[in-house]
Amino acid sequence: MRAVRSIGLIGIRCDRGSSFARGSADAPAAIRAALHCDSGNDFAEHSIPLYLSEWFDAGDLVDPTDHAAAAAIHQLLGDGYCPIVLGGDHAITRMALPGVKQFLTSMPSSTVSDEPLDRPLVCLQFDAHPDLYDALPCVSGADPTDSHAVQFSRLLDPDPHGPQIDLLLQVGIRTATTEQTETAAHFGVKTLCAADAALMSGLDIAAWVSREVDNRFGQGMGAPALYISMDLDGLDPAFAPGVAHIEPGGLSVRQVIDTIQSLKVDVVAADIVELLPSVDTPNQITARVAAKIAKEIAATLVHPTNVF
Repeated sequence: MRAVRSIGLIGIRCDRGSSFARGSADAPAAIRAALHCDSGNDFAEHSIPLYLSEWFDAGDLVDPTDHAAAAAIHQLLGDGYCPIVLGGDHAITRMALPGVKQFLTSMPSSTVSDEPLDRPLVCLQFDAHPDLYDALPCVSGADPTDSHAVQFSRLLDPDPHGPQIDLLLQVGIRTATTEQTETAAHFGVKTLCAADAALMSGLDIAAWVSREVDNRFGQGMGAPALYISMDLDGLDPAFAPGVAHIEPGGLSVRQVIDTIQSLKVDVVAADIVELLPSVDTPNQITARVAAKIAKEIAATLVHPTNVF
Protein backbone atom coordinates (compact mmCIF):
# COMPACT_ATOMS: atom_id res chain seq x y z
CA MET A 1 0.00 0.00 0.00
CA ARG A 2 1.72 3.15 -1.21
CA ALA A 3 1.06 6.49 0.46
CA VAL A 4 -1.25 8.95 -1.24
CA ARG A 5 0.56 11.86 0.39
CA SER A 6 4.21 12.49 1.24
CA ILE A 7 5.67 13.68 4.54
CA GLY A 8 7.71 16.87 4.84
CA LEU A 9 9.72 17.01 8.06
CA ILE A 10 10.94 20.37 9.31
CA GLY A 11 12.48 21.49 12.60
CA ILE A 12 12.00 24.86 14.23
CA ARG A 13 14.87 25.36 16.65
CA CYS A 14 13.40 28.04 18.85
CA ASP A 15 12.88 28.15 22.62
CA ARG A 16 12.94 31.89 23.30
CA GLY A 17 9.30 31.69 24.42
CA SER A 18 10.01 29.29 27.27
CA SER A 19 8.85 30.50 30.65
CA PHE A 20 10.83 28.11 32.86
CA ALA A 21 13.72 26.28 31.18
CA ARG A 22 15.31 26.59 27.75
CA GLY A 23 16.76 23.73 25.71
CA SER A 24 13.87 22.56 23.56
CA ALA A 25 15.63 24.12 20.56
CA ASP A 26 17.83 21.00 20.67
CA ALA A 27 14.83 18.68 20.31
CA PRO A 28 14.58 18.33 16.50
CA ALA A 29 17.90 16.49 16.34
CA ALA A 30 16.91 14.21 19.23
CA ILE A 31 13.58 13.30 17.62
CA ARG A 32 15.22 12.66 14.24
CA ALA A 33 17.76 10.37 15.91
CA ALA A 34 14.95 8.41 17.56
CA LEU A 35 13.01 8.22 14.28
CA HIS A 36 15.98 6.72 12.45
CA CYS A 37 17.33 4.57 15.28
CA ASP A 38 18.14 1.03 14.20
CA SER A 39 16.11 -0.32 17.12
CA GLY A 40 12.94 0.54 15.20
CA ASN A 41 11.69 0.13 11.64
CA ASP A 42 9.81 1.98 8.89
CA PHE A 43 6.33 0.89 9.90
CA ALA A 44 3.58 2.42 11.99
CA GLU A 45 1.13 0.23 13.87
CA HIS A 46 -1.28 -1.99 11.92
CA SER A 47 1.60 -2.75 9.51
CA ILE A 48 1.33 0.63 7.79
CA PRO A 49 4.55 1.29 5.82
CA LEU A 50 6.00 4.78 6.25
CA TYR A 51 9.00 4.73 3.86
CA LEU A 52 11.01 6.99 6.15
CA SER A 53 13.85 7.17 3.63
CA GLU A 54 11.45 8.87 1.21
CA TRP A 55 10.36 11.60 3.60
CA PHE A 56 11.48 15.03 2.53
CA ASP A 57 13.52 16.61 5.34
CA ALA A 58 13.62 20.38 4.96
CA GLY A 59 16.17 20.75 7.74
CA ASP A 60 15.84 23.23 10.59
CA LEU A 61 14.84 26.84 10.88
CA VAL A 62 16.85 28.50 13.64
CA ASP A 63 15.05 31.24 15.58
CA PRO A 64 12.98 32.21 12.54
CA THR A 65 10.56 35.09 12.33
CA ASP A 66 6.89 34.14 12.40
CA HIS A 67 6.61 35.07 8.72
CA ALA A 68 9.59 32.94 7.67
CA ALA A 69 8.29 29.87 9.51
CA ALA A 70 4.77 30.25 8.09
CA ALA A 71 6.21 30.69 4.61
CA ALA A 72 8.24 27.48 4.98
CA ILE A 73 5.17 25.48 6.02
CA HIS A 74 3.13 27.00 3.20
CA GLN A 75 5.88 26.02 0.76
CA LEU A 76 5.91 22.42 1.97
CA LEU A 77 2.16 22.15 1.49
CA GLY A 78 2.38 23.82 -1.90
CA ASP A 79 5.02 21.29 -2.95
CA GLY A 80 2.69 18.45 -2.01
CA TYR A 81 4.08 17.51 1.41
CA CYS A 82 2.20 17.10 4.69
CA PRO A 83 4.30 18.91 7.29
CA ILE A 84 5.36 17.40 10.60
CA VAL A 85 7.03 20.20 12.53
CA LEU A 86 9.54 19.41 15.28
CA GLY A 87 9.88 22.05 17.98
CA GLY A 88 11.12 23.84 19.84
CA ASP A 89 8.88 25.22 22.55
CA HIS A 90 5.14 25.49 22.01
CA ALA A 91 5.41 29.05 20.70
CA ILE A 92 6.47 27.51 17.37
CA THR A 93 2.82 26.61 16.75
CA ARG A 94 2.13 30.32 16.46
CA MET A 95 4.75 30.40 13.69
CA ALA A 96 3.82 27.22 11.80
CA LEU A 97 0.03 27.00 11.91
CA PRO A 98 -0.66 30.23 9.98
CA GLY A 99 1.20 28.71 7.03
CA VAL A 100 -1.39 25.94 6.99
CA LYS A 101 -4.26 28.42 7.29
CA GLN A 102 -2.89 30.51 4.44
CA PHE A 103 -2.54 27.44 2.26
CA LEU A 104 -6.10 26.29 2.93
CA THR A 105 -7.56 29.69 2.17
CA SER A 106 -5.60 29.94 -1.08
CA MET A 107 -6.72 26.57 -2.46
CA PRO A 108 -9.20 26.80 -5.35
CA SER A 109 -12.56 25.19 -4.65
CA SER A 110 -12.35 23.19 -7.88
CA THR A 111 -10.28 22.71 -10.99
CA VAL A 112 -12.63 25.04 -12.90
CA SER A 113 -12.88 27.83 -10.34
CA ASP A 114 -10.33 30.19 -8.83
CA GLU A 115 -12.59 30.86 -5.84
CA PRO A 116 -10.81 29.78 -2.63
CA LEU A 117 -12.01 26.67 -0.84
CA ASP A 118 -13.69 27.58 2.44
CA ARG A 119 -12.14 24.90 4.70
CA PRO A 120 -12.18 25.68 8.42
CA LEU A 121 -9.00 24.83 10.31
CA VAL A 122 -9.38 22.94 13.58
CA CYS A 123 -6.47 22.56 16.00
CA LEU A 124 -6.33 19.52 18.27
CA GLN A 125 -4.01 20.39 21.15
CA PHE A 126 -2.69 17.68 23.49
CA ASP A 127 -1.31 19.56 26.48
CA ALA A 128 -1.17 19.93 30.25
CA HIS A 129 -1.58 23.70 29.87
CA PRO A 130 -4.19 25.76 27.99
CA ASP A 131 -1.58 28.26 26.71
CA LEU A 132 -4.23 30.96 26.70
CA TYR A 133 -2.51 33.68 28.72
CA ASP A 134 -2.42 37.22 27.41
CA ALA A 135 1.27 37.47 28.34
CA LEU A 136 3.80 35.55 30.44
CA PRO A 137 7.47 36.35 31.13
CA CYS A 138 10.08 34.41 29.14
CA VAL A 139 13.37 33.32 30.72
CA SER A 140 15.13 34.54 27.56
CA GLY A 141 13.87 38.07 28.16
CA ALA A 142 11.78 37.91 24.99
CA ASP A 143 8.52 39.83 24.70
CA PRO A 144 6.02 38.24 27.16
CA THR A 145 3.42 38.20 24.39
CA ASP A 146 5.71 35.77 22.51
CA SER A 147 5.65 33.26 25.37
CA HIS A 148 4.92 29.58 24.81
CA ALA A 149 1.92 30.05 27.12
CA VAL A 150 0.30 32.70 24.91
CA GLN A 151 0.25 31.31 21.36
CA PHE A 152 -3.31 30.02 21.26
CA SER A 153 -4.73 33.33 22.47
CA ARG A 154 -2.90 34.98 19.59
CA LEU A 155 -3.95 32.40 17.02
CA LEU A 156 -7.61 32.76 18.00
CA ASP A 157 -7.55 36.57 18.11
CA PRO A 158 -9.29 38.14 15.10
CA ASP A 159 -6.83 41.08 15.13
CA PRO A 160 -4.90 42.05 13.09
CA HIS A 161 -5.30 39.44 10.33
CA GLY A 162 -8.27 37.39 11.46
CA PRO A 163 -8.20 34.20 13.55
CA GLN A 164 -5.81 31.53 12.33
CA ILE A 165 -7.80 28.77 14.06
CA ASP A 166 -11.52 28.29 13.51
CA LEU A 167 -11.90 25.86 16.42
CA LEU A 168 -9.47 24.89 19.18
CA LEU A 169 -9.95 21.52 20.88
CA GLN A 170 -7.80 20.84 23.96
CA VAL A 171 -7.17 17.42 25.49
CA GLY A 172 -5.34 16.64 28.73
CA ILE A 173 -5.55 20.10 30.35
CA ARG A 174 -4.86 20.05 34.10
CA THR A 175 -3.43 23.49 34.98
CA ALA A 176 -6.10 25.94 33.81
CA THR A 177 -6.10 29.28 35.63
CA THR A 178 -9.10 31.57 35.98
CA GLU A 179 -7.70 33.90 33.31
CA GLN A 180 -7.23 31.08 30.82
CA THR A 181 -10.63 29.54 31.54
CA GLU A 182 -12.26 32.89 30.81
CA THR A 183 -10.24 33.24 27.61
CA ALA A 184 -11.28 29.74 26.53
CA ALA A 185 -14.94 30.64 27.04
CA HIS A 186 -14.49 33.91 25.13
CA PHE A 187 -13.06 32.17 22.06
CA GLY A 188 -15.32 29.12 22.20
CA VAL A 189 -12.49 26.72 22.98
CA LYS A 190 -13.64 23.18 23.79
CA THR A 191 -11.64 21.46 26.51
CA LEU A 192 -11.44 17.84 27.57
CA CYS A 193 -9.58 18.06 30.86
CA ALA A 194 -7.21 15.34 32.02
CA ALA A 195 -9.59 14.11 34.73
CA ASP A 196 -12.35 13.49 32.17
CA ALA A 197 -9.98 12.11 29.53
CA ALA A 198 -8.68 9.59 32.08
CA LEU A 199 -12.06 7.85 31.94
CA MET A 200 -12.02 7.64 28.12
CA SER A 201 -10.31 5.50 25.51
CA GLY A 202 -8.60 7.01 22.50
CA LEU A 203 -11.60 5.96 20.43
CA ASP A 204 -13.84 7.92 22.81
CA ILE A 205 -11.61 11.00 22.56
CA ALA A 206 -11.62 10.83 18.76
CA ALA A 207 -15.42 10.58 18.82
CA TRP A 208 -15.52 13.68 21.04
CA VAL A 209 -13.37 15.50 18.45
CA SER A 210 -15.80 14.54 15.69
CA ARG A 211 -18.82 15.68 17.71
CA GLU A 212 -17.29 19.06 18.50
CA VAL A 213 -16.31 19.60 14.85
CA ASP A 214 -19.79 18.62 13.64
CA ASN A 215 -21.46 20.81 16.26
CA ARG A 216 -19.41 23.83 15.20
CA PHE A 217 -19.42 23.50 11.42
CA GLY A 218 -22.21 21.14 10.41
CA GLN A 219 -22.62 21.06 6.63
CA GLY A 220 -22.27 24.78 5.99
CA MET A 221 -18.57 24.98 5.07
CA GLY A 222 -15.91 22.96 3.31
CA ALA A 223 -14.65 19.80 4.98
CA PRO A 224 -12.71 20.84 8.11
CA ALA A 225 -8.95 20.30 8.16
CA LEU A 226 -7.19 19.25 11.36
CA TYR A 227 -3.82 20.40 12.70
CA ILE A 228 -2.45 18.31 15.59
CA SER A 229 -0.30 20.09 18.15
CA MET A 230 1.33 17.57 20.48
CA ASP A 231 2.87 19.14 23.57
CA LEU A 232 4.73 16.27 25.21
CA ASP A 233 3.87 17.53 28.70
CA GLY A 234 0.28 16.60 27.89
CA LEU A 235 1.45 13.05 28.58
CA ASP A 236 1.88 11.89 32.13
CA PRO A 237 5.55 12.28 33.15
CA ALA A 238 5.68 8.53 33.74
CA PHE A 239 5.70 8.27 29.94
CA ALA A 240 7.46 11.52 28.99
CA PRO A 241 9.76 12.79 31.75
CA GLY A 242 11.99 14.84 29.44
CA VAL A 243 10.01 18.07 29.50
CA ALA A 244 10.42 21.37 31.30
CA HIS A 245 6.99 21.53 32.91
CA ILE A 246 6.43 18.26 34.76
CA GLU A 247 2.71 17.92 35.51
CA PRO A 248 1.54 14.55 36.90
CA GLY A 249 -1.87 13.16 36.12
CA GLY A 250 -1.67 13.27 32.33
CA LEU A 251 -2.53 11.21 29.29
CA SER A 252 -1.02 7.87 28.41
CA VAL A 253 0.89 7.26 25.20
CA ARG A 254 -1.70 4.63 24.29
CA GLN A 255 -4.56 7.12 24.64
CA VAL A 256 -2.85 9.63 22.35
CA ILE A 257 -1.92 7.03 19.72
CA ASP A 258 -5.41 5.51 19.72
CA THR A 259 -6.93 8.97 19.39
CA ILE A 260 -4.74 9.79 16.40
CA GLN A 261 -5.50 6.46 14.75
CA SER A 262 -9.26 6.90 15.27
CA LEU A 263 -9.65 10.47 14.00
CA LYS A 264 -12.33 10.97 11.35
CA VAL A 265 -11.38 14.59 10.57
CA ASP A 266 -8.84 15.13 7.78
CA VAL A 267 -5.40 15.68 9.33
CA VAL A 268 -3.23 17.97 7.19
CA ALA A 269 -0.25 18.92 9.42
CA ALA A 270 1.12 18.55 12.92
CA ASP A 271 3.76 19.67 15.36
CA ILE A 272 5.49 17.97 18.29
CA VAL A 273 6.88 20.33 20.89
CA GLU A 274 8.46 20.85 24.31
CA LEU A 275 10.94 17.97 24.39
CA LEU A 276 13.86 19.01 26.61
CA PRO A 277 16.70 16.62 25.71
CA SER A 278 18.93 17.78 28.58
CA VAL A 279 16.54 16.30 31.17
CA ASP A 280 15.48 13.19 29.23
CA THR A 281 16.36 9.72 30.49
CA PRO A 282 19.69 8.10 29.50
CA ASN A 283 17.90 6.02 26.84
CA GLN A 284 16.00 9.08 25.57
CA ILE A 285 12.56 7.67 26.34
CA THR A 286 10.79 11.01 25.75
CA ALA A 287 12.47 11.48 22.38
CA ARG A 288 11.43 7.94 21.47
CA VAL A 289 7.86 8.69 22.53
CA ALA A 290 7.96 11.81 20.33
CA ALA A 291 9.22 9.72 17.40
CA LYS A 292 6.54 7.09 17.99
CA ILE A 293 3.81 9.74 17.94
CA ALA A 294 5.35 11.31 14.82
CA LYS A 295 5.15 7.94 13.07
CA GLU A 296 1.50 7.45 13.98
CA ILE A 297 0.67 10.99 12.86
CA ALA A 298 2.52 10.28 9.62
CA ALA A 299 0.43 7.15 9.06
CA THR A 300 -2.72 9.26 9.47
CA LEU A 301 -1.36 11.96 7.15
CA VAL A 302 -0.24 9.73 4.31
CA HIS A 303 -3.14 7.28 4.35
CA PRO A 304 -6.11 9.58 4.95
CA THR A 305 -9.77 8.79 4.43
CA ASN A 306 -10.18 12.05 2.54
CA VAL A 307 -7.46 13.84 0.60
CA PHE A 308 -7.16 17.45 -0.61
